[in-house]
Amino acid sequence: MALFRKYNAYMTAYPKIVTSITTGICYGAGDVVAQKIEKNQGKLNEYNWHRTLTFTLFGTLLAGPIYYTWFSKLAKTPLLLEIIAKKNETRILKYKFNEKFNNALYNNKLDTLSFKNFREQFKQNFDNFEKPIIRSKTILTTKILLDQFVFSIIYPIFFLMTTGVMLKTTKPLYDSLFEQNKEKQIELRKQCNLLLLKKSFNEGVTDIKNKFLGIYVMDCAMWPMAQMINFSFVPQHLQAVYVNVLNIGWNAFLCYSSQSH
Repeated sequence: MALFRKYNAYMTAYPKIVTSITTGICYGAGDVVAQKIEKNQGKLNEYNWHRTLTFTLFGTLLAGPIYYTWFSKLAKTPLLLEIIAKKNETRILKYKFNEKFNNALYNNKLDTLSFKNFREQFKQNFDNFEKPIIRSKTILTTKILLDQFVFSIIYPIFFLMTTGVMLKTTKPLYDSLFEQNKEKQIELRKQCNLLLLKKSFNEGVTDIKNKFLGIYVMDCAMWPMAQMINFSFVPQHLQAVYVNVLNIGWNAFLCYSSQSH
């Protein structure tokens, strides 16, 4: 419990940094689980440290900041919805006022126009400017829909492309670190070039075409309910952490899916 309080204190003080580190750890743990599954299935002969390091770096340097930014933006959803609602009330009142003014002008009854009467007739619309309009259920639904139909579509594409390129382009460099032969080290490092980057990018596009739909279907099965709990009960500064805890299992699925053939 003391450890959680300390973690919460650091999260409050340095949310972006702590979120990024936590995400990196969860991505690394997810790949460990994925590789364990692959070894049990006979798809992997020995543990791939380069792969775990790559997913950990991806989580720390890219996924973590993305999660932090996304949940920070989602936290502003109530304000955005209120602005939209207020503008809609303004539009309605302008339309109603112009309608009454035109009718009075057409019937030569401008002297009967009274703003006081107009305000009383549309009291509900005027009152909406003085209090929150959007209900909590609407805010919750909007957050879930945004997460599912914006983030959950864009992020898996980014994940598959970026991790695919990172894994392939850094493998020769990683191998050279453990190579004793100097000439072999130089040869391996020379392999990290634009041709390899282009090939990795093309393979990433193929991966997206082959694997995105399956990943998104699984995403739709898991995350809407998980995010309903997240947005309803978890404090805003811990929402990315909640996702990361669930992400240990989810990342295992992503890592496994991204590396499966």
